[in-house]
Amino acid sequence: MIDKDPKVDKFALILGLDYPSALGIRAMLRFLAEEHYPIGAFGTISNADLADRIDYTGDPDKLVEALLECKILHHDEKGLKMPDWTDEDPSWFGFSRWIRNGNRETVE
Repeated sequence: MIDKDPKVDKFALILGLDYPSALGIRAMLRFLAEEHYPIGAFGTISNADLADRIDYTGDPDKLVEALLECKILHHDEKGLKMPDWTDEDPSWFGFSRWIRNGNRETVE
């Protein structure tokens, strides 16, 4: 059994999701940030646009409220951002870039 991230676990409980679905949403946020928001700041993107960008089909306002409550996202004067973005595991970003650069077939 893996250790669950307490933020993701709480997020899953709030939205009534299973843990893997909640973890997938967090991963989608990371991929979105890495690809389009390199400093981890989503700015003033609307809740609906954020939900759409990560293919979330539920209520966008509840999604963002839950992300904020669990501290997966933070809101400041510039808008939404991923807290401690610079503290994220750099291997996550390197691996995801490596996969997107066409190396899928070499992953075992």
